[in-house]
Amino acid sequence: MDSLSRRLGMFVTSLVFASACSGGLVGDADAGLPLPDVGEVDAFVVPADEGPTSDVGTTDAGAALDGGQADGATADANRLDAIARDVHDAASGADAHDAALVRDVVAVHDGGIVVRPPLPVPAALLRALSATPYVEQSCRPTTWRTWPYPALRCTYNAGVVVTVADPTPARVGAWIVDAAEQIAAVSSLRTRDPAGYVGILVRIAQHTMSQSSRIFPLEGNIEESVVQPFLEGVTYGVNTSDARHCATCYCRINSTTRDQWCAYVAGTTSTTNAACLASYGGSSGWNDAWAAHCLANHQASWTAASNPHYRAQAWLVNRTVRSHHPDPTTVTAAQVHVDLDVAYPIY
Repeated sequence: MDSLSRRLGMFVTSLVFASACSGGLVGDADAGLPLPDVGEVDAFVVPADEGPTSDVGTTDAGAALDGGQADGATADANRLDAIARDVHDAASGADAHDAALVRDVVAVHDGGIVVRPPLPVPAALLRALSATPYVEQSCRPTTWRTWPYPALRCTYNAGVVVTVADPTPARVGAWIVDAAEQIAAVSSLRTRDPAGYVGILVRIAQHTMSQSSRIFPLEGNIEESVVQPFLEGVTYGVNTSDARHCATCYCRINSTTRDQWCAYVAGTTSTTNAACLASYGGSSGWNDAWAAHCLANHQASWTAASNPHYRAQAWLVNRTVRSHHPDPTTVTAAQVHVDLDVAYPIY
């Protein structure tokens, strides 16, 4: 293996284990707002991404993260960025580069590495993601612990309070477009059947909106059929009064589980599923490392055109589609939708 291949391998491994990644297919039932009419397939656009919007307000500072957790997250981020720069330098000879851009163009396909620029986001996909997160009723800008990007402290539904870092439709659209390339049949449809391809992207977007309405709760309460507390994007205290108690402990915004993430890790790296699960305290129950991982993935993806959670979902879907349709160059969009209806349910 040449030097570049080794460095790319190091980068992908770091991307998986630097607490900057996740993956999954099934999540908590968060109906959110009604799904919008996405209209006809039309122009592909890459819109500006300006972060959450809110009323003008004051800024307040949250409590600091636990020192060890904050130090670990910083070390992980620094290591990831250093390896990303190393990969780019090896590939292009450049002296300096934005590490986030390198993360954008490195993708994993069945254990192999593909380097490519981000793909455009269809306007229909943006419309499918455009509904305002329902918690954003009365919000003001805030800071939260070590979170380095915009955040909102929102009050909604007559007094429910939550602090969120909700990604924009443009950002989530880019994540979906990137992840869809993990599904060989969908990647093939992009050129064989553009309308069918866009319809699949919209279907994945509808799943996201059904799961979370694009809401990433840093801390606070999400009101669904009951009020559920969240911390670092993970549910806890679900169906119980005990603090930090949950069964599956889904991670937003696409409700990733540890089982799903670790299946992806085991399928794309040398780490076993058992070792991966052990690092997060098993498959169920609250685990601080899992919550920190969920938050770190969101932070690493905030300015990127890819999100490891979405890539992991798509990688798992690809296994299902391929088991039914081994030749991705002949499968139709309608056939792919049959598998998507199971993998990306709408609640």
